[in-house]
Amino acid sequence: MGLKEISYGELIPLAVILIAMSVLPMLGLSSYMLTLLSLLLLFGALVSIYDFFYIRSGYINLGYTFIVASSAFSIAITLERLPTALAILAAFPLSMLFSIAILVPMLKLRGPFYSVATLLYPFTLAPIARLFPEVFGGDVGIYVRPLLSSPTHLYYLSLAISIGVLSLLFILLGTRLAIKLAMIKDDETLAESSGIGVVRVKILSHVMCTLMVTAVMIPYTQVSGVASVELADPMPVLIYALMASALYKPGSALYSFLGGMGIWWLDNFMRAAMYDLRLVVASSLLLTIYAARVVLGVAGTKIRK
Repeated sequence: MGLKEISYGELIPLAVILIAMSVLPMLGLSSYMLTLLSLLLLFGALVSIYDFFYIRSGYINLGYTFIVASSAFSIAITLERLPTALAILAAFPLSMLFSIAILVPMLKLRGPFYSVATLLYPFTLAPIARLFPEVFGGDVGIYVRPLLSSPTHLYYLSLAISIGVLSLLFILLGTRLAIKLAMIKDDETLAESSGIGVVRVKILSHVMCTLMVTAVMIPYTQVSGVASVELADPMPVLIYALMASALYKPGSALYSFLGGMGIWWLDNFMRAAMYDLRLVVASSLLLTIYAARVVLGVAGTKIRK
C-alpha cells in the first residue's frame, strides 16, 4: 500500500501534461480557452480529492457536491463581507461548519446506508437558498467579488492549486492515513479491532477533504464568477467523479485526476452538439474502457500461466 501503488514511471505522463499546460498561455490562447482550461484543471483536482478520501475508504459520498457548493458559498459570503485576506481565511472554517452535516452520518452509517443518506444533502441547498435569499442569493446565487482580473493569472492560480492538491495527495499516499483508509474499506470492524481509531480517521479525512475542496473552489468561483445552488447538482459532476475514479487504481488520485479532466473536456465538447446524450456517450465510452481492462487482465493472467 501507500506510495508504492504509483511508480515514478506512472507520474511521467502527468508531469508532461502539467508542463505542457504551464506554457499554453504563452501561445496566445483566448480568454475563453484559458477559462475552459482553468475549469478543466480544477475539476480534475476535485475528482482526485473525492477519489482519495471517499473511494479509497469505501464511503461512497453521494453528497460530495454539497461540500463543493457549500465551499463556494463560503468563499462568496466571506468575500462579500470581509477584506480579501481575512475573507479567504474565514472561508475555510465557514466551509467546515457547513460540511459537518455530511460528517455526522459518516460516523454512524456504513455502506449503502451512508450513500443514500448523503445523496439527500445536495437537494437541501436549493430550498435553503430560497428561504434565505439575502445570504445565498436564492436560485440565482451570489456574485463573487473578483480578486484577479486577468484570465492568465487565474489560469496559473488554478494550475498552481491543482498541482498543490495533487502533491499533497501523493504525499498522503505514503502515510499511514492512506493505509488506514484502505483497511477501513476492506473491513471496518477488523480495522477497529486492529487498533485503528476509525472515528478519528473519518474526522481527519473529512476535515482534510473539506479544506482541500475549499482551496480548489477559490479559483473556481473566480473563474465562474458566481456561487449558486447549481454546483450542488449531482448530475453530471458526481457521476463523472465516480466514473473517473473507477478508471484505474481507484484511490490513487492520479488516474482519477487525468480521467476527470478527460471526461470534463468530453462533456464540454458534447454540450453544444448532443447535450441530452452526453451522459450516455460518456458512460458508453467508459464502459468500453472497463470491459477492455477486464479482457486484457484475463488475457494477461492466461499468458502468465
